[in-house]
Amino acid sequence: MVGAKRGLNGLNGLTERRMLGLLGQLGRALLLGAALLGSGAAARAQQDTVETQDGLSTTGKILSEGYDGLDFQHKPGSKKTIAWKDVTNIQYGGAAEFSELVSKFSSTSAEDALGTLQKLKSDAKLRPVIKQQVLFRLAVLFAKSGDHDAASAAWQELVKAFPSGRYLDQAAQGVVDAHLAKGAPAEASKALEALGADAKAGNPGPRFDSMVAILKARLLEAQGNATGAKAAYEAAEASGTLSSEQAAYAGLGVGRCLRQLGDLSGSESRFRKLVESAESPRLVMAGAWNGLADLLLEQGRKKRDAELLTLAFYAYLRGDVVYLPLDGESTAENQAALTGAAICCESIAQIDANPAVKQSYSQQATELRGRLKKLYPNAK
Repeated sequence: MVGAKRGLNGLNGLTERRMLGLLGQLGRALLLGAALLGSGAAARAQQDTVETQDGLSTTGKILSEGYDGLDFQHKPGSKKTIAWKDVTNIQYGGAAEFSELVSKFSSTSAEDALGTLQKLKSDAKLRPVIKQQVLFRLAVLFAKSGDHDAASAAWQELVKAFPSGRYLDQAAQGVVDAHLAKGAPAEASKALEALGADAKAGNPGPRFDSMVAILKARLLEAQGNATGAKAAYEAAEASGTLSSEQAAYAGLGVGRCLRQLGDLSGSESRFRKLVESAESPRLVMAGAWNGLADLLLEQGRKKRDAELLTLAFYAYLRGDVVYLPLDGESTAENQAALTGAAICCESIAQIDANPAVKQSYSQQATELRGRLKKLYPNAK
């Protein structure tokens, strides 16, 4: 019995030592597993995620964001280009501060956003893909705040840094918008030429040349040369180099010129074709509805017809409710929509004999002009 006891005690001691050893191994394995999981999570946090129209989400590294699409590396040694029309969303890895700013951009004060962007811009180690985004956001911020000189300079800086980059069209339109907002079409022409010269280093191709041609036509329009502008827009249409979106922009310009030249039926036809087209981009839809509203407003004020003015009012509202500009897009149509809607309300208030109706529309006009001033402090 004593031997048996000793044997049992020895077995228990052996078992205990083995258990302790096994537990130690298990603990080390768990720690190693946690470390591996942590390193895996950290690695994933550094990866970019691209979501596409087909519903797929792919992780990897964005090598560059060019004019026609982004170059993406899913794994080392692989590379593919994804066209912008196929991209629905991008999440950048290793850019926590920038990503947080973008997620709160609409609710962040301009001063705070500017400070964060300037800080990121000065970071010499910032990835070029993020640097392009930072320069773009700075230009957008200056444009929204009404600092037209700073906005123009920021768009120029963006193209100098990324002459084959993603935002060439927005930059070209941005410098034109900035100078037209100051009432300086001649300066706008010079700025557009300078930006186009900078972009040549990236060889963006005929699509960008077509964009510049459309913007030059717009400058003629802004200078009151409706005949020359119409001819320039139509020449761009006939070039055969326009994308479907650019063709829509050119068509919108022709419609505006026809109205200025007194061809109201031709102008209306152009605008209606655009609002009925599934290929018209957001800003063209806003512009075409504004064009139709302009025609209705003109008739309504001339005839003192509240029904026509009401139709014009609702047409303008599409440019402030349905077809709002995205970040980096021109705000000109949104500003025109708010101004036009306010004028409609003021006109109805002037001709309606009912005091309650007068007060209601006068109040709406005040609210619309207040919204315009809040969104665009330097709007005329």
